[in-house]
Amino acid sequence: MPRLIVSAALDFLFQTDSTFALVDVREFGEYNTAHIPGASSLPRRLLEFRFERLVPCRSVQVILCDDDGRRASLAAQTIERAGYNRVAVLDGGLNRWATDGFETEWGMNVVSKDFGERVEVSAHVPTIEPLELERRLREGEKLVILDTRTPEEFSRACIPGGRSVPGGELALRVTDIVREQPSASVVVNCAGRTRSIIGARTLQRMGVPNVVSLRNGTSGWTLAGLELEHGATHLELPAPSEEGRSAAEAFGLRVAAEDGVRLLDIDQLEQRMSSAGDEATYLIDVRTREEYESGHIPGFWWFPGGQAVQRADDVAAVRNGHVVFCCDGVARSTVAGSWYRQMGFLTLDDLHQLLAGDEKPPVIFLDPSDQFASGHIAGSHWLSRSWLEMEIGEIAPDNSRPVVLTDSDGRGALLGAMTLREAGYERASALEGGLRAWHAAGLPLERGLTGVMQPPADVVAAGTDRTYADMVHYLSWEEALGRKYLAE
Repeated sequence: MPRLIVSAALDFLFQTDSTFALVDVREFGEYNTAHIPGASSLPRRLLEFRFERLVPCRSVQVILCDDDGRRASLAAQTIERAGYNRVAVLDGGLNRWATDGFETEWGMNVVSKDFGERVEVSAHVPTIEPLELERRLREGEKLVILDTRTPEEFSRACIPGGRSVPGGELALRVTDIVREQPSASVVVNCAGRTRSIIGARTLQRMGVPNVVSLRNGTSGWTLAGLELEHGATHLELPAPSEEGRSAAEAFGLRVAAEDGVRLLDIDQLEQRMSSAGDEATYLIDVRTREEYESGHIPGFWWFPGGQAVQRADDVAAVRNGHVVFCCDGVARSTVAGSWYRQMGFLTLDDLHQLLAGDEKPPVIFLDPSDQFASGHIAGSHWLSRSWLEMEIGEIAPDNSRPVVLTDSDGRGALLGAMTLREAGYERASALEGGLRAWHAAGLPLERGLTGVMQPPADVVAAGTDRTYADMVHYLSWEEALGRKYLAE
């Protein structure tokens, strides 16, 4: 019988940025009408087919929800039989969540779409109105219209004169495309907004001139009373030239450096794949379907790059999971990785990078002192969670600055972060997975009671862990216990 989790406890997990997966098992139409922000959608009828990809680690915390808890309870039995051992059901489902006063939202792939709107505003991505585009086409202006949707969507209906270049292929193909019409303006479109914005911003960063996003895509075109072309068959993607590939690879390396995307060699990839049983690791091949089907790395599954950005919650349900993208070089995979970094994925190395920066937050280890001595992040402070509120001021006197809590497995640190937030440390956070995840990622540890100025009194030493003086003292005490029986 799966355990129940109440609304307030689930909200706490969200507030503390915990590592878990929230999966809504209702049908897509129900989910679209209203759902909990941050929940991935996977109907109960598809669990056996898709759940393992959505949640690749069987030891991760999984929370299932529906409208009232009944379908989620049945779904829990299904995934428990598949080997998932930390499964909970939201008590009362979405109905109880809303009754308890927590927010809901509507729509599909909200995480990606919200991100796209943020990119348009923050990066000042220029747009063109459908009627303006139609006028320019009618007057014979030189235009290149790049449709970033899937080939299937493009074939059903497209902007007249458009060209199918799925979003994940833009960086690899655009150099050759614009070379055909060097003075043309480039218009990027999709069905609505997100893929248009992301595509246009990608080309902006590459330095392609005169790039705009078609406002509201094919939907906006239709709403303006304009006709779409149906049944388009010009879907071919010619192989990129050496010049085009070189430009794309250089761009991929640049965005990787600028946005903090790690590049893994074969040994590092194998290490990451070997730890997949303890951590949620997503292995995604972002090439075209034809390339993937002609041969791919075992364990990787196919999800084209543009769709991976458009549907991030369909790719990775586990908050703070690790995502590894691959292609035939670096261009397509690093561009996808760049967008995921900006959306908040790939978080394991964030603390490592933060500690390498100029402003280092205090890092506090909350488990017992003997565990601190056996291994901790270099420069960490040891402070038992029992004394956290009383002594935090000595380590972190400014409660407006970040503070990071660690422990062995992430559980106590999560509770400590909640304690500090209640005490006014609004930027307190917990290292996901604790030192176990840090060590599994191959990141360095420091050993010993570094920085501890007084002998800890929290642990009773046993056996050979005692000092010589402690051993003498202990044996004397133990023998003294028996002397009172000599008089009997």
